[in-house]
Amino acid sequence: VLGRPAKVTKSTSNVVHEIDGRPAMEIYEKYFGDKAKELKEGTLAQFAVSYPLGIKVADSEEYLIRDPLSVDDAGSITCAAEIPEGSDVRIMMGTRETAIEMAKKAAQQALTELGGRKPKAIFIFNCIARKKLFGLRGGEEITAIQSVLGKDVPLVGFYTYGEQAPVDGVVKNMERCNAVFHNETVVIYVLAD
Repeated sequence: VLGRPAKVTKSTSNVVHEIDGRPAMEIYEKYFGDKAKELKEGTLAQFAVSYPLGIKVADSEEYLIRDPLSVDDAGSITCAAEIPEGSDVRIMMGTRETAIEMAKKAAQQALTELGGRKPKAIFIFNCIARKKLFGLRGGEEITAIQSVLGKDVPLVGFYTYGEQAPVDGVVKNMERCNAVFHNETVVIYVLAD
């Protein structure tokens, strides 16, 4: 993550107008200077694949990722999902390597949840933003998942425009198993006997 948390002070659904009482785009200008000014000309979505906004989740170490898609002349940022007013946000940093590491960690968590049962089928729901991040190297993420769950286990998946999954991957505690909308996330669903 970059810098300190900032407060969304004005938003409408998926459009963030102000952060800390200033035009939302200034959060990027603060950290990226002149490079951020170039983003106003339509390249924000590509840049934001590696530097999305993150909403701090209460009572968790997790951030919900939100993909900035565009910025208008007033400095308002349109995102791929809602960012409510009052949210604490930060600029997140991601790389192909950390994305692969986290996919492998998600696969390990799925395997642990099976409690020793052998995986029979794997379903992967992967954010289209990750496709932009990986480009032609998307197979590396699949290989990482298979290295944990098994190369011989049938696997099917597709790219999505947002993923539904519980925060922190909690699936067995019904008190905390509330699915929320994610961006830039891989969701792994494993079937077993």
